[in-house]
Amino acid sequence: MRVVKTLEELLRLPKDRYVNGLHHRAHLMLEISEVSRPRVLRAQESLNRLQERGGSVAGSAFMAATLILGVSSVLYDNESLLSWRAVGQMAVVLAASFALGEAAKWAALAFTRWQFGYRCRVHYRLLSMLLPR
Repeated sequence: MRVVKTLEELLRLPKDRYVNGLHHRAHLMLEISEVSRPRVLRAQESLNRLQERGGSVAGSAFMAATLILGVSSVLYDNESLLSWRAVGQMAVVLAASFALGEAAKWAALAFTRWQFGYRCRVHYRLLSMLLPR
């Protein structure tokens, strides 16, 4: 768990690979004492929801759709599934669906990283407006 104590740390979070990386991401605990606790908790919850995304739903959905379309194409093109041509096409469909599913997962993770950086900047601006001057 990563503890953030200042607004400047919040602005630097998107560059931290342990917080905004492509693999395991640490949850956040915002402890910014200058701002009211309910506002800090809302920002913390918003950022932690993004931390929980892993891209597996996007990857599996894209893989399943590709697999269904590919298998239906193989069934339509071949009279028998016992021919070498059909087996070869099924192997290509399977490999392509795994590759496209993995690519969709990484694209979803890249988008989540961008969203995390954007939300950090938005929360920085909002919370800095609430600071007493």
